[in-house]
Amino acid sequence: MASPLEKLSLREKIILGVVGVVVVGVGYVHFEFDPQTKNLQKVNTQVSQVQNEIDSYRQAVAGLRGQNIPRKIQMARGDIVRMQDELQFFQTRMSGEVQDVIGVLKRQAKKHGIRLKSINSEESSVGGQYLQYRRVEIHLRMESGYSGIGNFIRALEEVPAILAIQNLEVLREQNVLPRLSTSMTLRLFVI
Repeated sequence: MASPLEKLSLREKIILGVVGVVVVGVGYVHFEFDPQTKNLQKVNTQVSQVQNEIDSYRQAVAGLRGQNIPRKIQMARGDIVRMQDELQFFQTRMSGEVQDVIGVLKRQAKKHGIRLKSINSEESSVGGQYLQYRRVEIHLRMESGYSGIGNFIRALEEVPAILAIQNLEVLREQNVLPRLSTSMTLRLFVI
């Protein structure tokens, strides 16, 4: 007795494969890319808020002149400690070296059965008045199975850096079947 998959025509199998790739792509965008983009926006917003709060504290201290200064100084110190802790967290996450992150990516790829065909990186300086950092785009070309690429994407959360998936393309090419040919661009932020 033939299985339902064997009963499908070549055209139906191709359509099923395309639908599978679309489902994986939509799932990736919905469950990985969008949350990472929101996290990056949240980090940028928090950095901007911290900068604005520092400015407002400077103005508040200048306007205090004799109005319960010891209590207000104590509150400002608490806020400063909190902001320093937040800045320290972001500095720690952004202080890694690009080569260290690439090393972690290579180890994760190997761990999940992914064959890396190439890794390239491009750097550019960005930032504002209070924070200068580098944006690094890491381009990966690899071959793997569906589960390998899924596990690799999940493992990106373990990379000790501020990292976002910028682009992901998964192709089924005849010359690498049953594996997938994958192209991925990661955006890394370092100080």
